[in-house]
Amino acid sequence: MVHNTGEWWLAKRSMSRDAVVEYLTQIIWAAIDGLARQHGLEIDPDRPVDANKIVQFSRADELGEDDARSDSTGVHGDGGGMARTGEA
Repeated sequence: MVHNTGEWWLAKRSMSRDAVVEYLTQIIWAAIDGLARQHGLEIDPDRPVDANKIVQFSRADELGEDDARSDSTGVHGDGGGMARTGEA
């Protein structure tokens, strides 16, 4: 998506570079946030996520089964800027 948008912008330049970057940032953030929320996580956009924190979802989590391989929160470590839905 980013590559195609870059090619389009280089050919058309119908909007400013900053506007294209903002547009792509919003689309990408919405996709990441939506995926996280599907798995019960809320990511605070104003709080950085620690680079060494890993969120893992097993197939069992996707199916709603109790025997998931990840820990009960699905977040390894404190999650940085991440919290389960309904938690602060």
